[in-house]
Amino acid sequence: MKPVEQATIFFLEEEGVLFHETAQALYRLNTSAAFIWCLLEEGCDKEGILQRLISTYKLSSRIANEYFEESEKTFRTLGVIQGYEKPPVNPECDIEDEEVAEYDDNQFLLESRYRLLSSRIRMRYSDIEQKNLIDPVLNHLSDNES
Repeated sequence: MKPVEQATIFFLEEEGVLFHETAQALYRLNTSAAFIWCLLEEGCDKEGILQRLISTYKLSSRIANEYFEESEKTFRTLGVIQGYEKPPVNPECDIEDEEVAEYDDNQFLLESRYRLLSSRIRMRYSDIEQKNLIDPVLNHLSDNES
């Protein structure tokens, strides 16, 4: 079992996060899975990993094997093990261009402007009920400078 080259583990605080570049996905790993992943990256085989699980975590060989089997199953499902890769994510869409509806700018009756850090948001409402529902939630972000 060998990791694909496009998968990289990162540690954020105390958690292992696996980034799979091809799939453009992040996976949170539990402690045993992160430990096993690191050993796989070092080139350890199943027996070497089992021995390290047993010695490091004081596990029985049965429990260590269960952890290994579960991690292996998960890694295969995620497509991060060689031979189990998933096809790359294609951001291009094969859907033919459809005629785009004309944008009716006059359908909005009300408008509010909000700001969060450097982002400015223009919220447009087609009726007062929408504004009454949404504005109380966003009012603290009101941008009077616009």
